[in-house]
Amino acid sequence: KADHQTTGESWDKSLAALLQDLGTATAKAIGTAIAKRLDGSYDVAEIADWIKDNAITSAKAINATTIAALKNALDGAADPSAAVDGVFDGTVSARTDSISASRVAMIGGLASLNSAGQNGAATKTWVTGPKPRASHAAMDGETVGIDEAFSNGMNAPGDPAGGADEVAGCDCSLEFSF
Repeated sequence: KADHQTTGESWDKSLAALLQDLGTATAKAIGTAIAKRLDGSYDVAEIADWIKDNAITSAKAINATTIAALKNALDGAADPSAAVDGVFDGTVSARTDSISASRVAMIGGLASLNSAGQNGAATKTWVTGPKPRASHAAMDGETVGIDEAFSNGMNAPGDPAGGADEVAGCDCSLEFSF
């Protein structure tokens, strides 16, 4: 058990560091792009603590799901090596795109809001992406104050407040105005 706990903690620490680095890079890229559109600049430091905390929480959740899948696959497996390979080639591989897209949407939404706020934007408008879900298509063009939630309760595309059904695969964006 001690070895498993040490391994789990090591996995969590390694993945959290990677997610933090990727989250910071994503926030810088998206926040800077928004700032340029608003003729301003962007400092990711305002959301650095959130990115770090979210990376730790996300790493633990991602790894817990992976460990559960490994335990399930190994339970009664005739060939443990093939069972482990199957998890990493199947379950983990299939989750990678979804996790990546959701994290980019979540961090990108936060960074765009943060950048717009740093640059004095007063309002935000929901813009649907090329393949919106019906609930997001109904909001296309909805405009609210920069600090207000949209009619779906979310502050931006990717906002975890919307839950997985509203965040996963979302390709919507925001426009800002003064």
